[in-house]
Amino acid sequence: MILHTTISGIPARVLLTYHAPLEGGLMDIPVEEHFTIEGILDSSGNPAKWLDAKMTVADEDRIIREAFDQFDHQEIFKDTL
Repeated sequence: MILHTTISGIPARVLLTYHAPLEGGLMDIPVEEHFTIEGILDSSGNPAKWLDAKMTVADEDRIIREAFDQFDHQEIFKDTL
């Protein structure tokens, strides 16, 4: 998933991977659904390590919330049913 957002107020694109919930994870511990940030791109779509370095914990938390908000409104799995 690519999320259009900002990092430190700068327009960016964030590559995210969605991980579905698992009933029995490692050692039978349930794993909640979550997103992981895989990469940061500038507004043109080019890898931007300089922008990644500017990302704060608050930016990361907000980006994950934005991803869940956007994900909840998409029919990601409609073709798998």
